[in-house]
Amino acid sequence: MRKRPPHVNHPPPVSARERPPGRGVALSSRSVTSRRVRAGFRRQLGRPGLPRQPGVRPQFVNPAALFAVVAGAIVAVVVAAIFSFGQRDFLALGLATLGGVNLATFVLYAYDKAVAGRARVRVPEVVLHGLALFGGTVAAYLSQRLLRHKTIKRPFQRVFLGNAVIQASVGIWLLLR
Repeated sequence: MRKRPPHVNHPPPVSARERPPGRGVALSSRSVTSRRVRAGFRRQLGRPGLPRQPGVRPQFVNPAALFAVVAGAIVAVVVAAIFSFGQRDFLALGLATLGGVNLATFVLYAYDKAVAGRARVRVPEVVLHGLALFGGTVAAYLSQRLLRHKTIKRPFQRVFLGNAVIQASVGIWLLLR
C-alpha cells in the first residue's frame, strides 16, 4: 500500500481501540477497502487487463435491451388489461399503448433517479429518449419536474426538446390532414 503524505484534509487514521464507542468509520473513495471492492467489481465484469477470478464468467447484459424489455412488459400488461375489459377497438388499443408507454417512462425515470450515484445499473439515456419518442413525452416531462431528474444535463435536454418538437409536429400534421 502506498503511503500518502500527511495533509491538513486527511487526519491520520485512528485505530479501533482509539475510536470512541458508537462512532462508525466512513469509507472514503481513497480507502483500501473501497479500492478492493472496485477491483472486485472490475474482475467480475471481465474488463481487459485485469486478472479474472477462476470460475467466474463475465456476464454481459446490455442495459438498453434489459430496460427496453421492462418497458415493453409494462406496455403489454396495460394493453392486456384494456383487452380484458372487452375494449377491442383501435382507439382503445392506441390509448392503452400510450398509457403503458407513459407508465413505463415514469417507472424507468423513477428507477434511474433512485439508483443515481450508486453502484447499480442505470437506465441508459437512449432508452429514456426512445420511450419519450414513442409517446412518453408527457410522463418524461412530469417525471423530470416531479423527481428533479435529468433537468440540468444540457445535451439530454436538447434531445428531449427535439423529441417533443417532433411529436408536436406529427400531432399537428395528423390533426390537420
